[in-house]
Amino acid sequence: AIQSRRVANNTKHNKTAMFWLDQCEHKETAIDWVDPYSGLKCKALLDAFSAANVIFADYKTIGKSVTYDELSKTIYNMGYYQQFAFYNDGLFHNGITCKDVIAVFAQTADEQDVATARIGAESLALGQVHYQQCFDNYKAFLAGDVKGHNSELFELNVPGWATRAMEEEDEFNFINEVKEES
Repeated sequence: AIQSRRVANNTKHNKTAMFWLDQCEHKETAIDWVDPYSGLKCKALLDAFSAANVIFADYKTIGKSVTYDELSKTIYNMGYYQQFAFYNDGLFHNGITCKDVIAVFAQTADEQDVATARIGAESLALGQVHYQQCFDNYKAFLAGDVKGHNSELFELNVPGWATRAMEEEDEFNFINEVKEES
């Protein structure tokens, strides 16, 4: 609870983050639409957006550093680029064409820094392609056409580097046992 208050307080005192969040008259607002590509009914709960200022802002906590490299990896690894594109498209289908998609990242560890980033058009385009692929997979699932990366039985073992490490440890222990017996 103390850490949550500290993260919230750090965000509140970050001028850049608050500039963008304060422009959004709608907070924690649900929107729904029918995706024209897939025909699927969609719904999203947006952290903040502004019809007047045509921006959408999302708030994320992050345990790692808020450096460019870490944030770039995080939006990809966590699939946030897809989420941002999905929300942005949802607003578009509700008549709001956002000029800016903003993400506020609040660090929960170490110095608890706050970083505010404009999500690039390239990331949004890639996110749209990838979330549409998810829609295709979902529609195939609904139709009973379940595809997966591994639809056949296969054998799974620990990675090679792990077995090599165990072999090296066994050799080390064997050598030490021989030395102790001598």
